Amino acid sequence: MPKRVNSTGFSLPEDFREWQKYFPTQPLNTSLYTGERARYESVVYAGLVQALGLESSVEDLKLVAPEEWTIAQMGSSRLHLQFLQFLIKMIGAKRILEIGTFAGLSAIAFAQAAPTDAKIVTIEKFAKFADLARENIRRNAFENTVRVIEGDALNLIEHGELTGNFDFVFIDGDKGRYLDYVKFALTRLTSGGLIVVDDAFFQGDVFNEPPTTEKGQGVRACLDWVVAQKDLLVTVVPVSNGVLLVHRRTADQG
Repeated sequence: MPKRVNSTGFSLPEDFREWQKYFPTQPLNTSLYTGERARYESVVYAGLVQALGLESSVEDLKLVAPEEWTIAQMGSSRLHLQFLQFLIKMIGAKRILEIGTFAGLSAIAFAQAAPTDAKIVTIEKFAKFADLARENIRRNAFENTVRVIEGDALNLIEHGELTGNFDFVFIDGDKGRYLDYVKFALTRLTSGGLIVVDDAFFQGDVFNEPPTTEKGQGVRACLDWVVAQKDLLVTVVPVSNGVLLVHRRTADQG
């Protein structure tokens, strides 16, 4: 098949497709890399960690891990957490809601990024993880900033037990209920606020026609609904397992 050569010297096939220009691991975007191709992802990750000054890891926090996982396995990566911290700092979020606490790592990251007078509410359905999160939050001296609520998030919502508005809402709970959580968050989002939905690809099931799992179906329903709302600004960042960003349009944003 005939090929074209671009400015980097990389040969482009005639059937070149747009998606091949998007993902950082595609041949066009790695054409000047001289190292071992199999190591490219780890080299990029390490380089970004160093460039952004993220040499410390989750192991440096005072965390207790659940029996089933190590500390490194139980939460988001440093770059993922730093991305969320960047968003919090960018909008100056002081009131933060998290649905899905697990061991408390992301809640701690939010507290690190938010102003000292911020208030964070995080909801965890399972008692075991709620207790673990409280201990990890206490060990890292954020117990006055972060409040862990044990219970089913949708039940708490339906019974009016979540009060006030929020600048930043992070959704990482029951995937089958993602749409319910987003609809609730939109009723409590402050002007300029942001909703972040984690695991927006759900291990690729979102791209099956139809999704093969109940959770995948829930995530897909959420994605389909938000993009259909004309009053919302929506984008998806293809990092980790996919991150969906939702912001209500203001008058000057059209």
